[in-house]
Amino acid sequence: MPSELRIYLENPNNYYYPGQSVSGKVECTFTSEKKVQGVFVKFKGVCTTSWTETETYYDDFFKEDRTREVPYSGEQTYFSREFNLTGPGGDSVTLPPGKHVYPFSYELPHHLPTSYEDPNGWANIRYTVKARIGRSWKFDIESVAVFNVMSPLDLNTEPRIREPVEISVDKVLCSCWCNNNDALTFTYTLPTTGYIPGQTVNVGVYVQNLTNVSVERVKFKITQFIEYVVNTPSTKTRTYDELIAESFDGGIGAHGEKSWTATLLIPADKSFPNMAGCELIRMSYRLKGVVYIPYPHTNLSAYVPLVIGHVPLAGVNFNTSLEPPTEERLPYIDATAPPSENTSLVTPFGRNNYGAIYINPAAPDDEEDSTAPPKYAEVALLNGA
Repeated sequence: MPSELRIYLENPNNYYYPGQSVSGKVECTFTSEKKVQGVFVKFKGVCTTSWTETETYYDDFFKEDRTREVPYSGEQTYFSREFNLTGPGGDSVTLPPGKHVYPFSYELPHHLPTSYEDPNGWANIRYTVKARIGRSWKFDIESVAVFNVMSPLDLNTEPRIREPVEISVDKVLCSCWCNNNDALTFTYTLPTTGYIPGQTVNVGVYVQNLTNVSVERVKFKITQFIEYVVNTPSTKTRTYDELIAESFDGGIGAHGEKSWTATLLIPADKSFPNMAGCELIRMSYRLKGVVYIPYPHTNLSAYVPLVIGHVPLAGVNFNTSLEPPTEERLPYIDATAPPSENTSLVTPFGRNNYGAIYINPAAPDDEEDSTAPPKYAEVALLNGA
């Protein structure tokens, strides 16, 4: 019977938080006396990204253009620590036949991204425990166990997102055959820009249509944007987006106005991993509102970045309403310059301290989400050798 090496983790569900200790034991079984370099255990957390791209090059020998597959990859290590469970010792240690049990415990760093697996195989964040028996002049005996890290995002640590937001855009609908210089105004408010799964996003909406053209409908949608980065042999990115929630409302006739509350539910059964500290995987969320106008006019839209976390904001009223503006309360308009057509007047958000970056894809305002991109899932873990 050959030598055996197994890893047993004390946590039965294999889920850990940053800063928590990963404890367990390494069990070795020998049928005869063994002289080994030691019994080692290594803890590692790493993010990897990889894919191949087709590139065209000129072949000097055949004097023609050809194509080839070029592999791209990226790697970021969060921690990597190895310990000798048999003690410092010397160059070798002799272990008698039978079963040998070595307990271990390792405290995870306090700031780690959540475990992650891309369904296409482009990216992953994995945390592992690897045990090995070091042997001179022979291959080492190894066993690997994978565990999950759950890194909850506390929305209360980001004061900026608890502030209410109001966005207002307008445009004048002009054409060569009509004399219409009145404006269409689209305004909406949010009580906050931070939410958790299972919460409802209440959007206070007001549309004032002083034009001769009827508004067909108004749509709101929350979208998740995912960006992967590779840096070898050169830096490249891959991005895709996924629809999280959407809401539709009816139109507004010419020379009409309407105010209402649009509601969008953030799914409670979908995971929203925290990518804090990850340089190769970026996730962001955006609420976009679109006022659909018939051809030949272009739609009117505005968006605001959202943050989806795991610990809800305390002391925030998540209800909102938006009444038609009065002389005392006018829609927010940037006084420094008139808004250009289809431009949202929203305070810019940049990269924040938990790694999210807001992406503004150049997509038509009237595009429909006919096919959803593939969903991602958290890593499925195995316990044992």
